[in-house]
Amino acid sequence: MSQTDQTNPAASPAPPSAPAGNSAPSQGHTQMPHPNDEFEHASHPRGAAPAWVAVASAWMGFLSLLSAIALPFVGKYLRSRGVVSSGHWRSGDLWLPFPVYTAVVAVVLGMVAMWQMRKVRRPIPGDMVSQRMQAWFGMVLGGLSVALVYIYVFIYVAWRAMK
Repeated sequence: MSQTDQTNPAASPAPPSAPAGNSAPSQGHTQMPHPNDEFEHASHPRGAAPAWVAVASAWMGFLSLLSAIALPFVGKYLRSRGVVSSGHWRSGDLWLPFPVYTAVVAVVLGMVAMWQMRKVRRPIPGDMVSQRMQAWFGMVLGGLSVALVYIYVFIYVAWRAMK
């Protein structure tokens, strides 16, 4: 089809079910069935992530926030330059990746839950609203814990190294 045929529906040939003399589109629009119509009454719609994904996102976000709050107490023993040269790791050096990686897992699980919900028919059922809230909760807590870790590392490690 040329570009003019795509923009002008009257120029396109009539569909086989239409009468031969009527090439204009019909005025009445039919509602196309939604892919999830057959699963409307199911407890969990097809295409949505399992409930544990949103719950795991919330708990991983909470765990990462707790470990980020604990970082200043454990991180007193962080050494910015001595670790690479000496090879001796302190507790703060070993603790630092834990809040960052748990936050990444929380954000990824929350994004998976939210991404799978895009296919669910609107309005979203009540249990899916709870899962959406848990996914957002996990993503926000994960982002907050990463922000706390970076603020701590900047203030207590990088700032002291610049002096």
